[in-house]
Amino acid sequence: MEKQTRRLKAILFYLLAFLLPVGICLAGYYTSNMFPFGENTLENIDLQIIYTYYYEWYKQVLTSGGSLFYSFSKSLGGNMFAGWTCLLSSPISLLVIFFSDSAISFITFSVALKFGLAGITSYAFLRRRFTLEPVLALALSICYALSLYMTTQCINPNWLEAVVMLPLVMYGIFTLVNRGKILCFAISLLLTIIFNFYIGFMVCLFCILYYLFECALCNMSGNSRLRYPLRFALTFFLVGMASAVILVPTVMALAAGKGGEMHFLSYNTFYDLPYLIRSLFLGVYEPDFNKTAINVLPQLYTGTFTLMAAIWFFVNKDISHREKLIAAIFVAILLLSTWSVMADRVWLGLRSGNDFYCRYAFLASALFIFLAGRALSLLNIKNTKNYVRVDAGIATNENANDVISPQTCKTVSAGTSVDVLREQIVSKARRQRKQIMLISAIVAATAIVIALDVRVTSHRITALAALFAMLLCFCLFFVLRTNKSQALSGKLVISNLFRIVASILLIVVVSAEALVSWHSVNIQRQSWGQSVSYSEQQQYFNEGHSFIQALRNLEADGTKAYRVGKDYNLLNRYFPISTNEAMAFGYYGVPHYDSSYDDKVQNVLAAFGYTPDRRYQSNYNGIAPVADSILGIKYVISQNDIPAYEPVALYETTDVVAVSDANDTADSNSAASLLAWDGGTAYKNPNALPFGFEASNNILQPLEVGDTRNPFAYQNAFLKSLSGIDADAYTMVSATLTEDLSDRLTWTIDTSSMLKGAPIYAYIYSEHEQQVNLYIDGDYRMGYLSDWSQGIFTVGSVLSYDKQTDGQAATQDGAQGGAQGDTQNGVQAGAQDGIQETKCLASMQHTISLVGDIGTSEPELDSSANRTKTKGLQLYVAVVNDDVLRAAAEKLRQHEMQINEIRDGYILANYKASNNCLLFTSIPYDKGWELFINGDKAEPIELQNAFLGIMVPEGSNVIELRYTPPGLILGFGVSVIAILLLLIYASVLAFLNNK
Repeated sequence: MEKQTRRLKAILFYLLAFLLPVGICLAGYYTSNMFPFGENTLENIDLQIIYTYYYEWYKQVLTSGGSLFYSFSKSLGGNMFAGWTCLLSSPISLLVIFFSDSAISFITFSVALKFGLAGITSYAFLRRRFTLEPVLALALSICYALSLYMTTQCINPNWLEAVVMLPLVMYGIFTLVNRGKILCFAISLLLTIIFNFYIGFMVCLFCILYYLFECALCNMSGNSRLRYPLRFALTFFLVGMASAVILVPTVMALAAGKGGEMHFLSYNTFYDLPYLIRSLFLGVYEPDFNKTAINVLPQLYTGTFTLMAAIWFFVNKDISHREKLIAAIFVAILLLSTWSVMADRVWLGLRSGNDFYCRYAFLASALFIFLAGRALSLLNIKNTKNYVRVDAGIATNENANDVISPQTCKTVSAGTSVDVLREQIVSKARRQRKQIMLISAIVAATAIVIALDVRVTSHRITALAALFAMLLCFCLFFVLRTNKSQALSGKLVISNLFRIVASILLIVVVSAEALVSWHSVNIQRQSWGQSVSYSEQQQYFNEGHSFIQALRNLEADGTKAYRVGKDYNLLNRYFPISTNEAMAFGYYGVPHYDSSYDDKVQNVLAAFGYTPDRRYQSNYNGIAPVADSILGIKYVISQNDIPAYEPVALYETTDVVAVSDANDTADSNSAASLLAWDGGTAYKNPNALPFGFEASNNILQPLEVGDTRNPFAYQNAFLKSLSGIDADAYTMVSATLTEDLSDRLTWTIDTSSMLKGAPIYAYIYSEHEQQVNLYIDGDYRMGYLSDWSQGIFTVGSVLSYDKQTDGQAATQDGAQGGAQGDTQNGVQAGAQDGIQETKCLASMQHTISLVGDIGTSEPELDSSANRTKTKGLQLYVAVVNDDVLRAAAEKLRQHEMQINEIRDGYILANYKASNNCLLFTSIPYDKGWELFINGDKAEPIELQNAFLGIMVPEGSNVIELRYTPPGLILGFGVSVIAILLLLIYASVLAFLNNK
């Protein structure tokens, strides 16, 4: 019966270790008016820019049988394996299939689930590693599960899996050091790497330090040799090899882009070292991407209770000086890593993190939990498993096992009287209570001092830490209380009821503080003003899916072999930023943002003028007619009018959604209103080229581009090489710098000699990111020159007008031109009546202005290149020669590769060639592509260091392209072999241990 009661009690506490963090998480949602209790959401920064769309894509892959390895919706198309391992490889991500609405509901659920799982694993570690009293282990597990790292980094939800797994990894190392068993360590570390290899790398570095730490603690008797070093090294190596199926293809994918960025040598620091203590307290951390001295502090806060217990570890006389010194060295290594930029980059794999400073802070939180658990394990509290030993292991009193924990039990000399033992126990308990009261007073006083600092904006929350410290002291005081007469009797001065009340109060206080911390983080994020409400996102996603389906219905054959440009997104109302919408809505687009990018794709998009060449996101902020045609961008969705593209009317019918050109007559069943997407409509590019077509062999040669920073010159050269037509599709236009101030640059474009109505496009090159505003003809257009917004933009149309006899036509044209630019001049031009059969040219001018902190410089006009340069800025202006572009497009479309089947990672097509020829595809070249022509394997060609080309023989050809991530087969083979060796090794060790 007693055994069953203990089992039920153990199950109850494990349930509490899971349910309390989940409950605190839900309470934080409620108090912050967050979904499912309100309109606010968790979504901010990477969670709303990357994860939401990846989850939508993953749900489509899991439910519709898509490819996990490749997506044509990733920018121009790309390897998805690294994106999956970075963001989705956790088994929790599989649960997304059970959520029918947008990803917000899944994200909300998964964060709460991970809080609960972190509570369970940390509770299990504390109970098994220290045989810690359940109440104390539960309190520390809440602190760990709701640590500041967990609450702030939930906007990177796949990082949290490592936090969940770390206590199991630490316990695995403990069992290896103390018992020689490797299986727990091997399995937990392997799963950590699989769930997120990036944070798993940091855990691997931590494992080396933690192994040395456990070895040092294990050898307190004076034997300094390491315990089972060969077992640890071999297991560590085999686990790394077993994860090759994840690591090899991921590293090869990242090597195409971010993997080439290596940063190490830097002697800078992140903050002034005396400020470090602030990061240990409630409410001080405030994310600031400008990285000012105080606000860049690491996320080390793991609860006031943990802080008090960890401090107690270093002042407790029952812990040896050597153990304290070893622990202090370990703590110093982790804390100094958060201070030194060079050390920080070691943890990040010799790279610098893009925001989200101190991504390994959870390792310090785990160490704090360890120290706290070690200190609390020395408490004199009731535990039926505890005992006191004499010289031969004989108990001095049968009830003594109700008083002292195994960590405090010690061998006393034979013949020691019970009275002496009682005196020792009571004296120790009194000393513990005094130490706890002193520590709580120090913590409370420090919290008050920090709260009074005017540089800490959340001082009211910090002040609560003082209150929590005193309440925790009160709880522990009654939990620990005992006296001499009852020290070995198993009875306490206060009844079990008061002990239970004190224990419950301890859990309540710890939970309340965790809730305050979680709530403050949520409110802080909402104050940034960049979150999209739940209703807004649901409406946006519902409209988007309907819109894209309507657009697909336009294609009679149902093929998806075209791209869609979209120059706005859900977040544009807050700041211009590229997102992964194409993945979420299942169309082939251009914009994309994550860490697993391809330099070749980024370089060609930068050369085309879509994206700055200094970052790793793909942008589409406006049309570039020639590049749009080359890349097969058939439709553009925009909230603005697009010149030279044909508007498309999308009508809602009673049964299906039909699509037609604007000039077509709508179906009789169609509703009166057009189908819109957040105010945007669709435009058709009349010159869009197919995904594959026969091209001139000139494309095999390097392009002749005079100014490589001029995207119009690059597009001209590219189209010439493809088509063989020696004519420019863009004509460069001169612009005069008419205003050069520290906060404003203005260029004037004279259109008097140009063809009326021709669209004008411009691009401003900047070597560095700048935060300025772009104005066209005095009207605000957008923020510009940031890494998110630099690109080709439409200036307007050529504003030259023929004056006719009665002036009516001129007036009409002038008014139309004035809607885009300066209306006054246009209207005045049409006001000259009575001119008989006389035509005169009235010149209209466009202006382009940059307003912001630019700086003053001497302008230099380079007329030969038709550009103006000023302090690192270069303006390029061009007008489209539509006849040249149309002729080139018609010529190339005559030799189109007929695509019969296209899906992510696979293309089946036909092409009948009159002779041996080259097919150009706008698919990015990647070593993962396998090419088969008429069933025979062939080698694809890399064109212009970016695109995939195919040499086909004369006659009818069946072309098949299949994609496999580079390194996947090799990694899988290595993993299988390593796992087999690991199982054999574990079996041999188990046999030797049992022998």
